[in-house]
Amino acid sequence: MQGAKVLVVDDSTSVRKVLEKLLSSRGLVVTTSETAEQGLEAVRQNTPHLVIADVVMPGMSGFELCQAIKMQASTKSVPVILISGIINEGVVSQAQQAGAFDVVSKPFTPDDLFPKIERALNAARQSLQAVGEAISTPSYAPIATPSS
Repeated sequence: MQGAKVLVVDDSTSVRKVLEKLLSSRGLVVTTSETAEQGLEAVRQNTPHLVIADVVMPGMSGFELCQAIKMQASTKSVPVILISGIINEGVVSQAQQAGAFDVVSKPFTPDDLFPKIERALNAARQSLQAVGEAISTPSYAPIATPSS
């Protein structure tokens, strides 16, 4: 988890500050954006290992941000954790449809958040390793050449 890059996207300054403090205290490198549009731009410029985004924001929602991240080949393996004041079946199913890794309810405690962050970063690490292995491991057997 140490040194992983996390992007926090929330229109609330206080939520961004709290998350930044919590996450950086665990050795994570945190950047923040005030809107989903800024968050998407930040993801394109410097792909994070994890995105934590509020669901309800002016303009683009956290669901839409998540979908946009998942539709880009270069960022589709980045896990997104959504934060919502209301968690019900509708929110959970919309989050799943958008491709979110998990949903955390507001207000949250470090105990709510950190296990989910850890699982998301581990999942991202495993999917990157799988992609790396698929690229570096030849899928054919070397051809034996008869010695002359």
